[in-house]
Amino acid sequence: METVVIIGASHASVDVISTLRAKGWVGSIFLVGDEQELPYHRPPLSKSYYKDEVAVEKLRLRKESFYTDCGVELYIGRTAEKIDRQKKEITLDHGEIIPFSKLVLATGTRPRFLKIEGGDLPCVHYLRSKRDVDEINQNVKAGSTLLIVGAGYIGLEVAASAVAKGIKVIVLESMQRVLERVTGPTVSQFYQNIHADKGVDIRLGAKLERFEGLADGYQAIMGDGEVIEFDNVIVGIGVIPNTEMAKRAGLKCDNGIVVDEFTRTEDPNIYAVGDCSNHPNFIYDRRIRLESVPNATGQAKVAAARICG
Repeated sequence: METVVIIGASHASVDVISTLRAKGWVGSIFLVGDEQELPYHRPPLSKSYYKDEVAVEKLRLRKESFYTDCGVELYIGRTAEKIDRQKKEITLDHGEIIPFSKLVLATGTRPRFLKIEGGDLPCVHYLRSKRDVDEINQNVKAGSTLLIVGAGYIGLEVAASAVAKGIKVIVLESMQRVLERVTGPTVSQFYQNIHADKGVDIRLGAKLERFEGLADGYQAIMGDGEVIEFDNVIVGIGVIPNTEMAKRAGLKCDNGIVVDEFTRTEDPNIYAVGDCSNHPNFIYDRRIRLESVPNATGQAKVAAARICG
C-alpha cells in the first residue's frame, strides 16, 4: 500500500491530511512532529495564549479524533533525522525507519538567534512554540521590565500583550521605523503611535552591543553608551527555514526548500509546503519564501491534490 509521510506538525500538515482523504487517498498517512503536542495554532502564542486567555486545548487545530478518523499514524515528540531518497524512507531519532511513497516536508522555521556578547544569558528568550511561551510566563512577571529586541510582528504583539499584563516594556529596533520590512511608513507610524499610547517605550535606530548580568537583574549596553536595565529579554529578529535535512538529502535549497508551482521539489516524490518552502510567485514575478498561514494551507492543498493525481 502506498504511504504519505508528513514531517512537521503544523497548519500545513493538517490540511495535507484532510485534503488527501477528501480527494480519495486510501493509502497510509504518517505524521511526524518534534513537539509533544498535536498540531496547534501558532499565531495566538504571542497574543491570547501569552495572556492566559485561551487554554491549550483550544489551540489545537483539530481534535485527536480527527487523526483517528483519517487513519493517521502519529509520531508526536519524534524527530526525523534523515531522508534516503533512493530507498524512499526516513529515519527517526532512535533509528526507527518509515518507508514512503510520497514525502511532504512541512518543517517550518526556527528563530534567528541574537549573536552578541551575553546573548546566551538565562534572561534571553525566543517565542516560537507553546513551550517557549510557558517558559516566558514563568519568568516574566507583572511589575518587571521586559526588553524586546525587534519591532516586527512578534516583537510588537508581545509588547502589546506584556503591557496588558502590567509589565514595563522597552522595544529596541535597529531600523528607523517599526514593521519596516513588511509595511509602509503610514502603517508603521499608526502602530508605533498605538503602542506608545499604551506605554510601550520604542527605541528606533537602536544599536545593541551586549548584555551583562547584574546582582539583581541585567543590563543592555547600547552603541551610544546608554545602559538599559531589565529583567528579561525576548528576541524577535526573524526566522530561519529548517532546510538542513533536505540539504543532506541533496534537495536544492535557497532561502527555503526550492519547489515548483505545485510544491514539488526536484525529486518528484518529495514536496515542501509552508514557511520552509521557496516557490515561484506569479504576483511578484519572482521566487519567494512566504511566512503566512494562508500560504501554508494553500500549498498543503495543492500538494495533496498533486499526490492524488
